Amino acid sequence: MVRLTKGVFKEAVKDTGGIVSQIAKNAGVANKTVYDFLARHPEMKKVREVEIEKVLDMAEGNLFLKARDKNEWAIKYLLSHKGRLRGYADKTEVEHSGKIGITEIKVVMANESGVPPDMQTVSGVQETNR
Repeated sequence: MVRLTKGVFKEAVKDTGGIVSQIAKNAGVANKTVYDFLARHPEMKKVREVEIEKVLDMAEGNLFLKARDKNEWAIKYLLSHKGRLRGYADKTEVEHSGKIGITEIKVVMANESGVPPDMQTVSGVQETNR
């Protein structure tokens, strides 16, 4: 049985993209062992995060190359994700700074047919009798 040490972990994480199952396979341990190890050694999470960042950098680099080669899907993706601050987005994001609260929560029990007794269907829209 292999004991997962910091040294073993550092070697096992290389070229895995930070994927726990790959780290576990490289170290010769179960996935749970890796999760438990990371919980006991929070400083080792950074080692995994660096590996994840390498993969993201590689993916972004390849995406950039596809956009540079005028692949429309890559250009659209880059503009909709990286170009949001310039107004290129598929959806509008709204930020709310006020107070939001729940005014009422109502719990009702359904009858045998599964319909709550105080619900009625009107033109396909369910409305609650108050």
